[in-house]
Amino acid sequence: MLQKKNFKGAFQLSLVALAAGAFSAQSFAAESDASVQDLDQRVRILERQLEIQKEEADAKAKEAAVVTADSKGFSIKNAKGDYELQFHSLIQADARFYNGDSLGGTPGRLSDNFLLRRVEPTLSGSLGKYVGFLVTPEFGGNSPALLDFWGELRFDPAANVRAGRFKEPVGLENLQSSGALTFIERGLPTDLVPGRDIGLQVHGQLLSQTLSYAVGYFNGAADGGDATPPDTDNRHDLAARLFAEPFKNNPGIVQNLGVGIAGTIGSVAGTAGSGAGTAANSAAIVSGYKTVGQNTFFSYRGATVAEGTRSHLSPQAYWYYNNYGVLAEYVISRQRLVNGANAGSIKNQAYEVTASYVITGEDTGYKGVKPQSPFRLGADGWGAFEVAARTGGINIDSRAFAGAGTSSFADITSSAQVAREYGVAFNWYLNNNAKVAVNYEETRFDGGATAAQGGNRQNERAILARLQVAF
Repeated sequence: MLQKKNFKGAFQLSLVALAAGAFSAQSFAAESDASVQDLDQRVRILERQLEIQKEEADAKAKEAAVVTADSKGFSIKNAKGDYELQFHSLIQADARFYNGDSLGGTPGRLSDNFLLRRVEPTLSGSLGKYVGFLVTPEFGGNSPALLDFWGELRFDPAANVRAGRFKEPVGLENLQSSGALTFIERGLPTDLVPGRDIGLQVHGQLLSQTLSYAVGYFNGAADGGDATPPDTDNRHDLAARLFAEPFKNNPGIVQNLGVGIAGTIGSVAGTAGSGAGTAANSAAIVSGYKTVGQNTFFSYRGATVAEGTRSHLSPQAYWYYNNYGVLAEYVISRQRLVNGANAGSIKNQAYEVTASYVITGEDTGYKGVKPQSPFRLGADGWGAFEVAARTGGINIDSRAFAGAGTSSFADITSSAQVAREYGVAFNWYLNNNAKVAVNYEETRFDGGATAAQGGNRQNERAILARLQVAF
């Protein structure tokens, strides 16, 4: 009986233990399931936090400024590219040597020299989608100066509005970048076109960018010179240019053909007999003309000023095919002059034709030559080599010398009536940023000397050399 009771008690204890074990297992399973859910929730939270951090990092990366530095210069811009600051520079160190520069037995008429022809740092960029700007000071020459300073509203490639100081849209070679010139100095037609001026201009490109135009309203500048403030005569110049590249988007032998015409019309108020240094308006001071060797061969008498209508007309063209290039332009400058009681209109004319050939086979163009194999010491690569020839001339209206004594606008014994230029050039493009150039220039004159000196200014023979760094 006792054994039966003990067995029954043991069985009951076993049931209790089993029940307790089952409860414990159930509790452990529940606790384990809760731990897994909690861990899974934590993992999900961490994953979302990582996603948020990545999204924030990507957003910051999209807003971060992008800094670039290459052969084209230096720039800082935002990721969208609508805010940008660019830094460029042009440095030209020149040497000039003249041969046979005596005149009438007097040596030293022209001086050999070394000079910094141009030192032009440029800041340009965009302020949003519609606003652009450019600032270029000049530290070469005799004293610092402000060359270009303008702002621009860029509504569309077909319509942009520019205000400030910049080149009037006239001469073909005058509008070409100084760093892209085939010859060291621009040709004689540049003597007859206005340079930089202060004004307002609308410009753009039409017909799939095959036709460019520019129309501007300016204070007015003298031939071959930049306008000098202030302009006080309340008279202005209207300048316009049309330039077509009809085959720009079609491959073939004529794809780099450009043809255009440009001109100005306006008036200026001087004071008869006031003298160039005391003219009522600085724009009325008539400039002299220089050879490609940068020596003055023609100048008006000091009492001669511009008074009345002034205009320019310039047909122009270029053609570049592979490594061949031709550039040509013609300029007619008309202006009314006054010297005391002598008054009248004169018409001066100039032309040039430049032909170039890149020996190493690179393409040439209006924007210059880019070598395929930059120069490297001790390795393959010599850069690009180019040769060129140019002829040009300028003819001063004979009426400029008419008049008795000092009443004429110019003096034939000190100013030449005709200058004819013949030049050859050799250019070595070490890379996209460095260039070495050597030119030989000969200029021949009609007039510009007394009868005792032969009546003609002595021929000018010049060797010009340049080391250029541009980016």
